Amino acid sequence: MTLALVHYGEIALKGGNRPYFESLLERSIKAALPKAKVKREHGKIIIKFTGTEKRVKEAMEKIFGIEWFSFPLKSKSDFKSIKSTALKLKMDKKKTFKVEAKRVDKTLPYTSQELAAKIGEVFFNKKYKVSMEPEQVLYIEADKKESLVFLGKFRGLGGLPAGSAGKVVSLLSGGIDSPVSSWLMMKRGCTPIFVHFHPFGPKDKADFGKIEKLIGKLKEYFPSQLKVYLVPFYPFQLGSLKIPSRFALLSFRRFMLRCAEKIADREKALGIVTGESVGQVASQTLSNMRVVEEGINLPVFRPLVGFDKREIIQLAEKVGTYKISLEKYRDCCISIMDPHPATSAKPENMKQAESSIDMEKLVEKALEGARIIELGRGL
Repeated sequence: MTLALVHYGEIALKGGNRPYFESLLERSIKAALPKAKVKREHGKIIIKFTGTEKRVKEAMEKIFGIEWFSFPLKSKSDFKSIKSTALKLKMDKKKTFKVEAKRVDKTLPYTSQELAAKIGEVFFNKKYKVSMEPEQVLYIEADKKESLVFLGKFRGLGGLPAGSAGKVVSLLSGGIDSPVSSWLMMKRGCTPIFVHFHPFGPKDKADFGKIEKLIGKLKEYFPSQLKVYLVPFYPFQLGSLKIPSRFALLSFRRFMLRCAEKIADREKALGIVTGESVGQVASQTLSNMRVVEEGINLPVFRPLVGFDKREIIQLAEKVGTYKISLEKYRDCCISIMDPHPATSAKPENMKQAESSIDMEKLVEKALEGARIIELGRGL
């Protein structure tokens, strides 16, 4: 069997809670590689697997909590064995190198520096070029019973293991921003309960293909089932006819947060996530953000609040949602867009604008028509 070595960063700082985070990371790895043998030992995780390194690499690159990983060879911990193992690695003679050694067990009869120097000398004598800023690095982790020797490290996503931080209700549209904001909260260990407001009426043939693809892509980063609420837009759309058009979009955002808060209460979620970024569109000025969340008792998280569009697109490409977000889909907001929307609304403006509607009843009716599904069972 082939070995993979996994190291984590932030988890190591969790003190007495560290075993809990380690167990969740182990769970994520087992879910991604169900046929592999996964074992925690001394601040690292060892994976034994059959099959290709490429397959394991692809899985490791989508697991939150991993700082870096590699594919080591196993050796005894004496100089001769480590030297023999290191020579089996395919070091490129045309590239500069250096050796980094770590003596995990301090009772070994050499220091980390001595081990690195001794192995480095072997390659230097074979005409390899040494550099303090090398093109390749040979790593050694020497423990009492055995050592691990490997070339290079692959960066992981970092963050915290999936499911370690509690539930959040995440508003998901068909656009670029909201899938990325959901992903960023997932990276911090949050379990998302997705809420999508759709434009299909009771007699329409609903097509959630694009939304299913977006959630499917996000599911690649999460080891458990993901719940999705599909909430109809039409109850609000009918009520919005009585709202001055320049305030209609803000009122819709207030409606969405109120629906999300009700769902959060039902799901025991601890906050609401949106894809807003300051000033990106008229409804996302600071003034408008304030009036939108007025009366909401849960925290509203906006992971993208300081990002510009270019940065958000780069993240969407990294996550894999960007091209999906560009696919055509009916958008709820189009039908209530005004050419001159309010950009600096105040609470009294919204109170006046919504005076002719019963927001609570609109929320209640929308949630009565909501569909609740688990990813994997079809939308």
